[in-house]
Amino acid sequence: GVPKAIDYVQSYVLDIKSVGCFAAEAFIEPGPAGEFIKFSSNSGFVSDELVRNTPHAFSHFTFDESDGREMVVDVQGVGDLFTDPQIHTIDGEGYGRGNMGVRGIALFFASHRCNAICRRLRCTPFNHSPDFGSGTIPASQSMQTL
Repeated sequence: GVPKAIDYVQSYVLDIKSVGCFAAEAFIEPGPAGEFIKFSSNSGFVSDELVRNTPHAFSHFTFDESDGREMVVDVQGVGDLFTDPQIHTIDGEGYGRGNMGVRGIALFFASHRCNAICRRLRCTPFNHSPDFGSGTIPASQSMQTL
């Protein structure tokens, strides 16, 4: 099996009942303790400052596990405790305004480099349209084999 586990911070939606003409909803979650790092965004950004295999392989894995229908992106948090995810869907429906649909998925794969964890999870290389090249590539020569 894969030697690491990831987790997400428990979150809540607070529904503030209307008072006069005021009503609101709030998304609340505790902040994890430690150095907070944004590993990727919902628009294809992948951090060059701290390259970690786990967050990027997780996004790739979610795409494969959903049969290419959804992908968890905007991976950020402390270590492997993540928070505030965004989900892209193939049809662009649901999950709020950050769901960029097929474009968001393609943007992730345009910057993603398959790594040892992707291979261990047996993630399928993404087939880009001609505009995006011909699939994901290894991040480095040393990461090509397990």
